[in-house]
Amino acid sequence: MKIHHLRNATFVIESGANFILVDPMLSGKGKLPPFAYFRHKLKRNPIVSLPDNASQILNKVTQCLITHSQ
Repeated sequence: MKIHHLRNATFVIESGANFILVDPMLSGKGKLPPFAYFRHKLKRNPIVSLPDNASQILNKVTQCLITHSQ
């Protein structure tokens, strides 16, 4: 088993021929609205870019698992 961490809660679990994408947040950096409106300084999401090798890993995905939603 191998785990590819893409950003925050987004990662891919590689197990044999299976590549499971967990909690995908694949938008470009700063393309989505902020989550908190009152407690913190507003930052658009995602706050970091995907790693350079993300497309190579994402092209192998066979399943997707979503554990939570905003």
